[in-house]
Amino acid sequence: PKVGVLLLNLGGPETGEDVEGFLYNLFADPDIIRLPPLLAPLQSLVALLISKRRAPKSREAYDSIGGGSPILQYTRAQADLMTKSLKDRYGIDAKTYIGMRYWYPFTEEALAKIREDDINALVILPLYPQFSISTSGSSLRVLQEEFAKKSELYGPQKMFHTVIPSWYDRPGYVKSVANLIQQELDSFTPEELKEGTSAEQPIPRHVLFSAHGVPASYIEAGDPYKAQIEDCVERIKALLPSEEDGVKVHLSFQSRVGPVE
Repeated sequence: PKVGVLLLNLGGPETGEDVEGFLYNLFADPDIIRLPPLLAPLQSLVALLISKRRAPKSREAYDSIGGGSPILQYTRAQADLMTKSLKDRYGIDAKTYIGMRYWYPFTEEALAKIREDDINALVILPLYPQFSISTSGSSLRVLQEEFAKKSELYGPQKMFHTVIPSWYDRPGYVKSVANLIQQELDSFTPEELKEGTSAEQPIPRHVLFSAHGVPASYIEAGDPYKAQIEDCVERIKALLPSEEDGVKVHLSFQSRVGPVE
Protein backbone atom coordinates (compact mmCIF):
# COMPACT_ATOMS: atom_id res chain seq x y z
CA PRO A 1 0.00 0.00 0.00
CA LYS A 2 0.95 3.64 -0.46
CA VAL A 3 0.63 5.04 3.04
CA GLY A 4 -0.26 8.60 3.89
CA VAL A 5 -0.80 10.41 7.20
CA LEU A 6 -3.15 13.38 7.18
CA LEU A 7 -2.55 15.80 10.05
CA LEU A 8 -5.57 17.95 10.86
CA ASN A 9 -5.18 21.22 12.71
CA LEU A 10 -6.90 24.53 13.35
CA GLY A 11 -4.83 26.74 11.08
CA GLY A 12 -4.00 30.36 11.69
CA PRO A 13 -3.31 33.66 9.92
CA GLU A 14 0.25 33.94 8.65
CA THR A 15 0.09 37.74 8.35
CA GLY A 16 -1.99 40.57 9.76
CA GLU A 17 -3.90 40.76 6.48
CA ASP A 18 -5.09 37.16 6.98
CA VAL A 19 -6.66 37.74 10.39
CA GLU A 20 -10.15 38.82 9.37
CA GLY A 21 -10.52 36.04 6.79
CA PHE A 22 -9.35 33.46 9.30
CA LEU A 23 -11.82 34.72 11.91
CA TYR A 24 -14.65 34.68 9.38
CA ASN A 25 -13.95 31.02 8.53
CA LEU A 26 -13.80 30.20 12.24
CA PHE A 27 -17.11 31.80 13.17
CA ALA A 28 -18.88 30.61 10.02
CA ASP A 29 -18.42 27.05 11.30
CA PRO A 30 -21.68 25.86 12.93
CA ASP A 31 -19.62 23.62 15.21
CA ILE A 32 -18.09 26.78 16.72
CA ILE A 33 -21.20 28.97 16.87
CA ARG A 34 -24.48 27.09 16.93
CA LEU A 35 -27.40 29.30 16.00
CA PRO A 36 -31.02 28.25 16.57
CA PRO A 37 -32.48 26.49 13.49
CA LEU A 38 -34.51 29.54 12.47
CA LEU A 39 -31.39 31.72 12.52
CA ALA A 40 -29.06 29.22 10.82
CA PRO A 41 -29.32 30.99 7.42
CA LEU A 42 -27.74 34.03 9.10
CA GLN A 43 -24.55 32.15 10.05
CA SER A 44 -22.45 33.87 7.36
CA LEU A 45 -23.71 37.32 8.36
CA VAL A 46 -23.03 36.65 12.04
CA ALA A 47 -19.53 35.44 11.15
CA LEU A 48 -18.90 38.57 9.10
CA LEU A 49 -19.97 40.89 11.92
CA ILE A 50 -17.96 39.08 14.60
CA SER A 51 -14.83 38.79 12.47
CA LYS A 52 -14.87 42.51 11.62
CA ARG A 53 -15.35 43.46 15.26
CA ARG A 54 -12.67 41.11 16.58
CA ALA A 55 -10.07 41.54 13.84
CA PRO A 56 -8.30 44.67 15.21
CA LYS A 57 -7.77 43.19 18.68
CA SER A 58 -6.75 39.80 17.28
CA ARG A 59 -4.35 41.50 14.87
CA GLU A 60 -2.69 43.22 17.82
CA ALA A 61 -2.31 39.87 19.57
CA TYR A 62 -0.69 38.30 16.51
CA ASP A 63 1.56 41.34 16.11
CA SER A 64 2.84 40.71 19.62
CA ILE A 65 4.15 37.28 18.55
CA GLY A 66 5.68 38.33 15.27
CA GLY A 67 2.71 39.20 13.06
CA GLY A 68 1.13 35.81 12.51
CA SER A 69 0.43 32.37 13.88
CA PRO A 70 3.32 29.85 14.02
CA ILE A 71 0.90 26.91 13.83
CA LEU A 72 1.71 25.98 10.21
CA GLN A 73 5.44 26.12 10.87
CA TYR A 74 5.06 23.89 13.93
CA THR A 75 2.75 21.48 12.14
CA ARG A 76 5.20 21.12 9.24
CA ALA A 77 7.96 20.34 11.74
CA GLN A 78 5.76 17.69 13.35
CA ALA A 79 4.99 16.21 9.94
CA ASP A 80 8.68 16.00 9.01
CA LEU A 81 9.60 14.37 12.32
CA MET A 82 6.70 11.93 12.02
CA THR A 83 7.83 10.87 8.53
CA LYS A 84 11.34 10.26 9.86
CA SER A 85 10.11 8.41 12.96
CA LEU A 86 7.85 6.06 10.98
CA LYS A 87 10.79 5.20 8.72
CA ASP A 88 13.40 4.84 11.46
CA ARG A 89 11.27 2.93 13.97
CA TYR A 90 8.97 0.85 11.78
CA GLY A 91 10.46 0.91 8.29
CA ILE A 92 7.29 2.53 6.94
CA ASP A 93 7.63 4.89 3.99
CA ALA A 94 4.73 7.24 4.63
CA LYS A 95 3.97 10.67 3.20
CA THR A 96 2.53 13.28 5.49
CA TYR A 97 -0.07 15.90 4.57
CA ILE A 98 -1.43 18.91 6.44
CA GLY A 99 -5.09 19.94 6.37
CA MET A 100 -6.06 23.11 8.23
CA ARG A 101 -9.66 23.81 9.13
CA TYR A 102 -9.81 27.61 8.96
CA TRP A 103 -6.83 28.77 6.90
CA TYR A 104 -4.40 27.59 4.27
CA PRO A 105 -3.54 24.87 3.48
CA PHE A 106 -7.17 23.78 3.78
CA THR A 107 -8.18 20.14 4.14
CA GLU A 108 -9.46 20.09 0.57
CA GLU A 109 -5.98 21.07 -0.67
CA ALA A 110 -4.43 18.21 1.30
CA LEU A 111 -6.92 15.76 -0.20
CA ALA A 112 -6.00 16.93 -3.70
CA LYS A 113 -2.32 16.14 -2.99
CA ILE A 114 -3.26 12.77 -1.52
CA ARG A 115 -5.10 11.91 -4.73
CA GLU A 116 -2.16 13.09 -6.85
CA ASP A 117 0.15 10.75 -4.92
CA ASP A 118 -2.22 7.77 -5.33
CA ILE A 119 -2.35 7.15 -1.57
CA ASN A 120 -4.53 4.11 -0.87
CA ALA A 121 -4.00 3.72 2.91
CA LEU A 122 -4.62 6.88 4.90
CA VAL A 123 -4.23 7.49 8.62
CA ILE A 124 -6.15 10.58 9.75
CA LEU A 125 -4.68 12.23 12.84
CA PRO A 126 -6.25 15.35 14.37
CA LEU A 127 -3.52 17.20 16.27
CA TYR A 128 -5.88 17.90 19.16
CA PRO A 129 -5.01 15.44 21.96
CA GLN A 130 -8.58 15.51 23.32
CA PHE A 131 -11.67 15.09 21.15
CA SER A 132 -14.30 17.78 20.89
CA ILE A 133 -17.01 18.24 18.31
CA SER A 134 -15.76 21.83 17.91
CA THR A 135 -12.17 20.83 17.04
CA SER A 136 -11.45 17.30 15.82
CA GLY A 137 -15.15 16.78 15.17
CA SER A 138 -15.40 19.81 12.88
CA SER A 139 -12.32 18.80 10.87
CA LEU A 140 -13.56 15.22 10.57
CA ARG A 141 -16.96 16.47 9.42
CA VAL A 142 -15.31 18.29 6.51
CA LEU A 143 -13.53 15.07 5.57
CA GLN A 144 -16.71 13.04 5.86
CA GLU A 145 -18.53 15.45 3.55
CA GLU A 146 -15.72 15.30 0.98
CA PHE A 147 -15.62 11.50 1.13
CA ALA A 148 -19.39 11.30 0.71
CA LYS A 149 -19.42 13.72 -2.25
CA LYS A 150 -16.62 11.88 -4.03
CA SER A 151 -17.11 8.27 -3.08
CA GLU A 152 -15.63 7.21 -6.42
CA LEU A 153 -12.31 8.71 -5.24
CA TYR A 154 -12.37 7.87 -1.54
CA GLY A 155 -14.51 4.71 -1.36
CA PRO A 156 -13.15 1.44 0.08
CA GLN A 157 -12.14 0.22 -3.38
CA LYS A 158 -9.91 3.27 -3.81
CA MET A 159 -8.66 4.09 -0.33
CA PHE A 160 -8.71 2.53 3.11
CA HIS A 161 -8.65 5.08 5.91
CA THR A 162 -8.61 5.04 9.69
CA VAL A 163 -8.99 7.81 12.28
CA ILE A 164 -7.21 8.43 15.58
CA PRO A 165 -9.93 10.44 17.36
CA SER A 166 -7.93 11.28 20.51
CA TRP A 167 -4.55 10.47 22.02
CA TYR A 168 -4.35 12.44 25.27
CA ASP A 169 -3.94 9.20 27.25
CA ARG A 170 -0.98 7.83 25.30
CA PRO A 171 1.80 7.14 27.84
CA GLY A 172 4.44 8.81 25.65
CA TYR A 173 2.42 12.03 25.40
CA VAL A 174 1.62 12.10 29.12
CA LYS A 175 5.25 11.48 30.04
CA SER A 176 6.60 14.11 27.65
CA VAL A 177 4.32 16.80 29.08
CA ALA A 178 5.17 15.75 32.64
CA ASN A 179 8.89 15.92 31.81
CA LEU A 180 8.55 19.46 30.42
CA ILE A 181 6.71 20.57 33.56
CA GLN A 182 9.26 18.89 35.81
CA GLN A 183 12.08 20.78 34.11
CA GLU A 184 10.36 24.07 34.95
CA LEU A 185 9.61 22.99 38.53
CA ASP A 186 13.28 22.13 39.01
CA SER A 187 14.35 25.55 37.74
CA PHE A 188 13.11 27.42 40.83
CA THR A 189 15.93 28.55 43.11
CA PRO A 190 15.80 28.02 46.90
CA GLU A 191 15.35 31.78 47.27
CA GLU A 192 12.36 31.79 44.91
CA LEU A 193 10.79 28.84 46.73
CA LYS A 194 11.21 30.61 50.06
CA GLU A 195 9.70 33.79 48.65
CA GLY A 196 6.67 31.84 47.40
CA THR A 197 5.97 30.23 50.75
CA SER A 198 3.96 31.67 53.64
CA ALA A 199 1.70 30.54 56.46
CA GLU A 200 -1.30 31.13 54.21
CA GLN A 201 0.43 29.51 51.23
CA PRO A 202 2.58 26.62 52.45
CA ILE A 203 2.91 25.07 48.96
CA PRO A 204 5.56 27.01 47.02
CA ARG A 205 5.16 25.59 43.51
CA HIS A 206 1.97 25.56 41.44
CA VAL A 207 1.17 24.14 38.01
CA LEU A 208 -1.72 25.78 36.14
CA PHE A 209 -3.24 23.91 33.21
CA SER A 210 -5.19 26.27 30.95
CA ALA A 211 -7.56 24.50 28.56
CA HIS A 212 -9.77 26.05 25.91
CA GLY A 213 -13.38 26.04 27.06
CA VAL A 214 -16.38 24.70 25.15
CA PRO A 215 -20.04 25.63 25.73
CA ALA A 216 -21.74 23.74 28.56
CA SER A 217 -24.43 22.67 26.09
CA TYR A 218 -21.81 20.66 24.15
CA ILE A 219 -20.78 18.79 27.30
CA GLU A 220 -24.42 18.15 28.23
CA ALA A 221 -24.98 16.75 24.73
CA GLY A 222 -22.18 14.22 25.24
CA ASP A 223 -19.01 15.98 24.06
CA PRO A 224 -16.17 14.12 25.88
CA TYR A 225 -13.76 17.05 25.83
CA LYS A 226 -14.07 18.21 29.45
CA ALA A 227 -13.82 14.68 30.83
CA GLN A 228 -10.80 13.95 28.64
CA ILE A 229 -9.08 17.17 29.73
CA GLU A 230 -9.63 16.29 33.38
CA ASP A 231 -8.41 12.73 32.83
CA CYS A 232 -5.35 14.02 30.97
CA VAL A 233 -4.46 16.41 33.80
CA GLU A 234 -4.81 13.62 36.37
CA ARG A 235 -2.49 11.35 34.36
CA ILE A 236 0.15 14.07 34.12
CA LYS A 237 -0.32 15.00 37.78
CA ALA A 238 0.39 11.39 38.79
CA LEU A 239 3.91 11.75 37.36
CA LEU A 240 4.63 15.04 39.16
CA PRO A 241 5.56 15.69 42.79
CA SER A 242 2.58 15.65 45.17
CA GLU A 243 1.28 18.46 47.36
CA GLU A 244 3.26 16.90 50.22
CA ASP A 245 6.34 17.42 48.05
CA GLY A 246 5.46 21.06 47.50
CA VAL A 247 3.60 21.06 44.16
CA LYS A 248 -0.10 21.84 43.65
CA VAL A 249 -1.87 21.33 40.31
CA HIS A 250 -4.77 23.50 39.07
CA LEU A 251 -7.00 23.29 35.98
CA SER A 252 -8.72 26.29 34.39
CA PHE A 253 -10.76 26.83 31.24
CA GLN A 254 -10.46 30.00 29.16
CA SER A 255 -11.97 31.73 26.15
CA ARG A 256 -15.60 32.00 25.14
CA VAL A 257 -17.69 33.31 22.27
CA GLY A 258 -20.80 35.30 23.12
CA PRO A 259 -22.96 35.03 26.24
CA VAL A 260 -23.39 31.24 26.33
CA GLU A 261 -22.16 29.38 29.40
